[in-house]
Amino acid sequence: MKAVTAKVMRILEANARSLGVSTLLMMENAGSAVARAVLELGAKRAAVLAGRGNKAGDGFTAARHLAAEGCSVDVYVVGGLGRYPSEAEHMLSVLRKMRCIRLAELKSREDVEKLDLSRYDVLVDAMIGTGLRGELREPFKSAVEKLNASGKPVVAVDVPTGLDPDLGKPRGACVKASVTVTMHAMKAGLVADGGKYSGRVVVANIGIPPEAWAYTGPGDVREAVPRRKPDSHKGDYGRLAVVGGSRMYHGAPILAAMAAMRTGVDLTYLIEPREAATAAKAYSPDLIALEAGEGELAWISLEEHLSILEKADAVVMGPGAGLSPATLEALAKLAAKLTEAGKPVVVDGDGLKALAKHEAKLSG
Repeated sequence: MKAVTAKVMRILEANARSLGVSTLLMMENAGSAVARAVLELGAKRAAVLAGRGNKAGDGFTAARHLAAEGCSVDVYVVGGLGRYPSEAEHMLSVLRKMRCIRLAELKSREDVEKLDLSRYDVLVDAMIGTGLRGELREPFKSAVEKLNASGKPVVAVDVPTGLDPDLGKPRGACVKASVTVTMHAMKAGLVADGGKYSGRVVVANIGIPPEAWAYTGPGDVREAVPRRKPDSHKGDYGRLAVVGGSRMYHGAPILAAMAAMRTGVDLTYLIEPREAATAAKAYSPDLIALEAGEGELAWISLEEHLSILEKADAVVMGPGAGLSPATLEALAKLAAKLTEAGKPVVVDGDGLKALAKHEAKLSG
């Protein structure tokens, strides 16, 4: 598999969860892989420096596996204990029950400065991963500097703390790892410039199925739909026009419009004959149904709504439109006009027959 970005990894993990591979299972596999890398360096005594996210969960899991193999392990939580994702919290709760593992907090820069790393064979960087935003703040900055100055082998979890996972550029202080155990696939930031900080890279199989990559899943949809801002306005999340419907077929354009609204489109216009528009108005008050003639669509009635079509970010054309000669000609003419203007068009149902009959061409 090619190198992936942090966004692609979020998609793959979400898709894996939808296929039944839990985050907890992926974390268990990740922690086991990190522990193997530490043991391969001959560690008898290791220190894990953990942060707050799922990367910390990987570190907690690795500590448990190391202890099970007879390695003496201390875990230091940089920034102090706080709220964790549920899976990382679970791994931490297991760690708390293990008397053989010492758990300590490094809440401040002063706490980090007092830390003595000389007694450890190998150090594990489980502080901040692909969720890094901006430059490192204290006490993480001091913790990174402490690791780099220790002279000890450092195993980084997924990506070294402080490294941009996509660009491979350090954001201020950055861990210089001896080995980086990255999960599932090489990260884009570990290629080229990131190699100065990653050391030897081990790609660990954490159980994500091939189908998570091969097929579109919930992760793809989640990343494609923009997050709503609290100060957003009507129209900020798209305007869609649906052109279709006829005296006989009312449902298809309504279903297309409602599907668009379910995915987050703000404004959905239905441009359809009077009978279909009346049905749409009765179906949902959220739909903006505009009448375009009676019985069937024709170019003369569609022309009245060209201003709406020009405002739309995309157009769905054809559902339930019927096969009358006037309708097929109107749809073919509309398709040509929209594509000339560079408007994204989704052609459905009877719209496909219109394009075939009139040999209309769409770009893309």
